[in-house]
Amino acid sequence: MSDNSVVSRRAPVWGGLLLGAAGIFVQKAGGVDYAAVPPGAVIFAVGALLVLALRWSWVPLLGVLVGVFMTVGFAANPDSLARLGHPGEFLAFLGTWIQVIGVVAALVGGIGLTVSRRRPGKVRSPR
Repeated sequence: MSDNSVVSRRAPVWGGLLLGAAGIFVQKAGGVDYAAVPPGAVIFAVGALLVLALRWSWVPLLGVLVGVFMTVGFAANPDSLARLGHPGEFLAFLGTWIQVIGVVAALVGGIGLTVSRRRPGKVRSPR
């Protein structure tokens, strides 16, 4: 696999989404109340798989959409925001920060890849 492969170029997007899913499971291990199979982790994982599997140039935007969707849900839950500042419940604190870092990576990576593909003068491959 070359350094310029689709998988490696999209690594910040799919990696960030998988990191977000991992953060949810760390929170669950720390006692945060989630369903047996947390829907957020499923959304993150499906988004990551789509970013990996689909070859279209706009696919990194899926990472952005998932990141925005999860950020809105995160911000709407006051418990999520409170966990960011309470390291006493260490796994919940750590998992929340892992999730936030994953979402930021997916957002920045997705926007960056999309913008770089749309710059004037850049030759785009047909994928």
